[in-house]
Amino acid sequence: MKFKIPSQFQLGPHHIKVKEVDICTGCDGNTVGLTRYAQNMIELKTGKWDRDYKEFVFFHEVMHHVLTHTGYAKLSVDEAFCDRVGAALLQVIKTME
Repeated sequence: MKFKIPSQFQLGPHHIKVKEVDICTGCDGNTVGLTRYAQNMIELKTGKWDRDYKEFVFFHEVMHHVLTHTGYAKLSVDEAFCDRVGAALLQVIKTME
């Protein structure tokens, strides 16, 4: 299945916008994605990132939103957990037939 990062998606009653930005709000130089809960937004830094890596970052940020909006905020701050579950979700979606 060919996957394309969306410009927005719905998570329960929340409409989450996905924006590509030159500089993430409050990001350090190494950050490629950022979850902005109060704005229901994901920011992805523009650049010459490998497509697979950018998709991985998107799903990592999606996991932050999913965990926070479903009452698992303590898990949401676990970056390694978001990496692992986000990567697994990306693999499921990309290998669907």
